[in-house]
Amino acid sequence: MTKEESAKLWAEVRANGLKLDACTLHAFGLIGFLDQPPLGRRYRCSRCGGEVDSQARNWYDLGLKHGRGL
Repeated sequence: MTKEESAKLWAEVRANGLKLDACTLHAFGLIGFLDQPPLGRRYRCSRCGGEVDSQARNWYDLGLKHGRGL
């Protein structure tokens, strides 16, 4: 990976983080297809456009569930 590619990737990661941080309530939907391995799946918030992996989405959903006292 070149220095330029690395800088571009880091800028994309930072931009994604800013989107996710600014969103007050995510609504994640699967990117791609269900036939992907569960740990390889990615999810995009329909409100902010931020993307996360399946583990981050699962922890987010669990936090919402616990916040509701379920």
